[in-house]
Amino acid sequence: MRAREVFLLILIIAVGVVFTHIHTGKWDVDWEEGLFFGTEEFTYTENEVVPLPFPPEIQVINRNGSIEVQGTTEDNIRIRLDKRIRRRQEETAREIADALHLVVEQDNQIITVSTNREELQRRNFQTDFTLFVPENMDIRIKNRYGRVKVSKVGETDIINRNGEVLAWDISGNLIIENSYEDVSVENVMLDCQIGSRQSTISLSGVKGTTLVVHRYGRLELDGLAKAVIVDGPHIQVYGKNLAGSVDVDSSYERIEFEDVGDVRIRGDNSPVSITGGRGSVDIQNRYARIDLENIRGDVEVTGRDLGLWARGLTGDKVMVNTSYRDVELEGFTGEAEITLSNADLTLRPVSLAHPLEVKGEYCDITLFWPSGASPSLEAQTKNGDIHWGLPDEPAVNVTNGHSILKAFLNDQPPLILLSTTYADIHIKQQD
Repeated sequence: MRAREVFLLILIIAVGVVFTHIHTGKWDVDWEEGLFFGTEEFTYTENEVVPLPFPPEIQVINRNGSIEVQGTTEDNIRIRLDKRIRRRQEETAREIADALHLVVEQDNQIITVSTNREELQRRNFQTDFTLFVPENMDIRIKNRYGRVKVSKVGETDIINRNGEVLAWDISGNLIIENSYEDVSVENVMLDCQIGSRQSTISLSGVKGTTLVVHRYGRLELDGLAKAVIVDGPHIQVYGKNLAGSVDVDSSYERIEFEDVGDVRIRGDNSPVSITGGRGSVDIQNRYARIDLENIRGDVEVTGRDLGLWARGLTGDKVMVNTSYRDVELEGFTGEAEITLSNADLTLRPVSLAHPLEVKGEYCDITLFWPSGASPSLEAQTKNGDIHWGLPDEPAVNVTNGHSILKAFLNDQPPLILLSTTYADIHIKQQD
């Protein structure tokens, strides 16, 4: 493609973006004043105070601009409207500012704060709201383009189509819907629900349950007191100090937790790391690696092309079913059931006091035998060898294309069962 064709393509894309923004309302253009050049921003301010009595809930509606709501100990509502108007001449800007004004409406249930923007034909301006309201007052916000910031208020519902959202010290439930800009939340006394896309969401100090529906971005969780549910294709998830259960459905990005309760993950091409789990871990995934360390609950990992490294599993049971990537379990104490194909398996149990069963296909098995352990063992492989490295001689050791080894026999069924095909089994003394 020649340089002129490349330039023409870029120009067409740029024009398309500009007209899309104008059509959707992200940019309000006054053609008489020009698109970008030769204009200046003029700011005018309007104030209003709403005295008692007033309804327990306030709603703020805006289109282009920011909204900030702050709770105070005062017994009135103070509203400030900043009108930011771009024009060539201040006289023209002043005419627009005089025609644009604050609108406050109320009934017994709600106060609505907005402007008469829709009455004006020329709308190349932005409106910024700042409100001081009684602490714990319920808030409803509808904004289209701009930052929304709230603090020390009650139940809060924010819709901000294209803009950043900051919320902290919320005494009620919190609901946020936004896109394309980040969300930051701190200290919510009840439940928190967030829907976003193409952004970074940061949540800390939520006392109730948390629900996040997110697409193409990043999610950071810290210090959440109750259950967390995440529906987030193509998002990175990082969480720590999570007291309740965590349920994550994601894909193609990393999932990492530290100091968590029960964890349930449904992933696709999602690397997973969990350190310090106080509850059970249930993971279904594929085409990724799982790292687990110091998990006190039961562990179940299933998938395809799923590698697993785990250390310090102290729950009652470990179940693994995967293929094509290696599995290594170190320092586990409970019952273990492992199904693996086309990969290598390495086991270093703390003890062998509980059942251990391995079913492998094209899977080399290496078991490091704890010192002093003597549970009944049966190992067999088809078209492979069994390598015995313990000082005690096995009771049965048959090799004829289908190798069978038995040791520490008693009247009970074997506690340790190892089987594979077209691969070897290694039983070694643990250091």
